[in-house]
Amino acid sequence: MHGKKIRKAQKPLRKLRRYLGKLLKELDPHMEICPQPLIRDMVIGAKPLLQTKEDKNKIYSCREPQVSCIAKCKAHKPYEFGSKANIILTEQKRIVLSMTTHLGNPYDGHLLAQSKRNAEINGRTAIKRILVDRGFRGHEEEDAEVLVSYTKGLSKYFKRT
Repeated sequence: MHGKKIRKAQKPLRKLRRYLGKLLKELDPHMEICPQPLIRDMVIGAKPLLQTKEDKNKIYSCREPQVSCIAKCKAHKPYEFGSKANIILTEQKRIVLSMTTHLGNPYDGHLLAQSKRNAEINGRTAIKRILVDRGFRGHEEEDAEVLVSYTKGLSKYFKRT
């Protein structure tokens, strides 16, 4: 947004805040008899309008309040909004052994041991070799051979897959 157009861009937000203030003023006498799920939804709906740039635990979506901001460090797309997910497949047949989602933006290397444990329970076998992307560098896994993609020393077979 150009610097001189900031007021014009903030006008709809001020209008929504004014509507929200009027709505909360009208609902204030009836809050004691209001059901809990409705109050929770009202708080989720009001928070994006009242939060500031410096606030922690922001809500980015009213439909999915658990969504978080994930920095991607790429010029064309610096941020993504969503949740982190781990999917573990078998090497040969590509059968899914484990799928997990994680709230917030945890470091990938810390999630590797837990995901491997879940896959071993579901697959009923020990995992000897794991191929991961570069987000898992600095992992804490000693029981299996961990191959990081796009690094030197990988065979042609793993570079293809």
